[in-house]
Amino acid sequence: MCTSADCSEVTQLGRRAGGLKAGKASSGNTGAEPLDAIEDNFRSMVTFAKDAHIRVVLSSVLPASGIPWAPGADPRQEIGSLNK
Repeated sequence: MCTSADCSEVTQLGRRAGGLKAGKASSGNTGAEPLDAIEDNFRSMVTFAKDAHIRVVLSSVLPASGIPWAPGADPRQEIGSLNK
């Protein structure tokens, strides 16, 4: 979740637009993150940006067929679900 304390530096930069991009780079580092939590985080960041009059450009999650440091992990289905 993006709180004003977490995201305040974004507004301090005086930007009029910003991009949000997600990936699976941290998978396996802290455990699985439920899809609804990831979506809530995106919604929170978008709401914060809009409240600060910052246009938001969202990116889809980039494809990945595996995660080198998490053998056996297959993120393809999760990535597909996030990108819908």
